[in-house]
Amino acid sequence: MKDQVGQVITETSKKDWLIRFSWLVTKSGSPCGRFGFKQKSTFSKEIDVTDFSHSDFNDKNRFEKQFLLHLFDEPVQLKVVHGGDLDMRTILKYFKDTELIDKEAYGNDYNNSKPVTLDMAKQWALMEKNIWSFMIETFNETVVGYFNVMAVDDATMDKFVLGQISEADILANNIKRFEQGTHLNIIIMAVSLDTQTQERWGGVIGSKPGELITAALSDKLVNITNNGSKLKRIACIAWTPAGQGLCDAFGLIQTSNTILGHPIYGITAEELSKLTSSDVNSVCYWYLRRIQQNLKPVTSQT
Repeated sequence: MKDQVGQVITETSKKDWLIRFSWLVTKSGSPCGRFGFKQKSTFSKEIDVTDFSHSDFNDKNRFEKQFLLHLFDEPVQLKVVHGGDLDMRTILKYFKDTELIDKEAYGNDYNNSKPVTLDMAKQWALMEKNIWSFMIETFNETVVGYFNVMAVDDATMDKFVLGQISEADILANNIKRFEQGTHLNIIIMAVSLDTQTQERWGGVIGSKPGELITAALSDKLVNITNNGSKLKRIACIAWTPAGQGLCDAFGLIQTSNTILGHPIYGITAEELSKLTSSDVNSVCYWYLRRIQQNLKPVTSQT
């Protein structure tokens, strides 16, 4: 919708008696008019109006006080672009912008760690451009967030989950392409929003930008497995409390810590397939289910 829609507001009421007859006029009846939608998202806001029955929503005062006011709310003007759709020059330009995000987000940890250099980013992209994904503010085409998803060989994955190597120790020849039929160890290198975006929208988890970047990340994982590839393991480092919250929200399991003390999370495809709604954040569960439905777990590489 060309980034023109901010948040969709719907109202529900348990007094909406007509819902029970919806199957007569629609192919599949749904109780969403009484109980809300099954899929929960921060892009939609559900309001339970206990005093209203069917058609009472057309009350003039209700529209003026509840809906017309939101016509002036500021929409979310953000989009996510993937490296596979960009040329090398644009990828490296956006990468430089992410360095500024990291310096702000990670502070002393960034200075004390071994950061990924521009030359290293280029070598990675030459091996697999689709490692990189960037969140863009469409008003001025600036990078306000990003995430990286990389596939690596078994030896590199083993060292990573044990905290023996960091992201910057991964070489181009350790990386595997997202090719059809491959068995993949996936490292989520980073999921980050700049500080201004977090302050404006209230953090990462539960915010509109957080919802968008989480959806794009899950879409990338689904697309990787959709091409016939088989997922073996997923791992990542939580550099901030927000990152740790995101890992916990998706039900990932802490395996060790980095030298700087940050938790490293890892999970096998078999463990991921067994996660239920009680293991993850309710907003993240819908995305987890999409990933689970595309899992083709393996125990060894062939």
